[in-house]
Amino acid sequence: MNKDIFKGIVPKLGKPFVSSLVYNRPVKKNPIRYSPMPSLRWTKLKWTRDNVLKGIVPNYSGLYAFFDNYNRMLYVGHSKKLRHRIQSYYQEDDFKEHPTKKTLRWHISSFGYCVMPVVKARVIEKQIKHKTTFNYN
Repeated sequence: MNKDIFKGIVPKLGKPFVSSLVYNRPVKKNPIRYSPMPSLRWTKLKWTRDNVLKGIVPNYSGLYAFFDNYNRMLYVGHSKKLRHRIQSYYQEDDFKEHPTKKTLRWHISSFGYCVMPVVKARVIEKQIKHKTTFNYN
């Protein structure tokens, strides 16, 4: 291959571009070494009255998720006070409640939570929603 073709391009683009074209080698880029989904330590509990209403869930900010019988994630969310948010899903309000929330409650078999700052929880929730699809989110 004639190298004179690239003579006017070399000052503009630089040598890595020209050498990759001449020798048919791709330019090596540094791969990103982090995974977009950080490993989370879920504290998982059964969806029972004692676990939800008796104060086992801490009243801190964090991330929560609901799981079905096959351990598939149904819903993920973040909250400033985990206990209050999870209790709101357990209590039944027939007049105010959205039908999707009723069916979600019917499918829940367990739930999990991670205590973390709200800003971090918001970012991780967005990553999880972007990575997977849910029926109820």
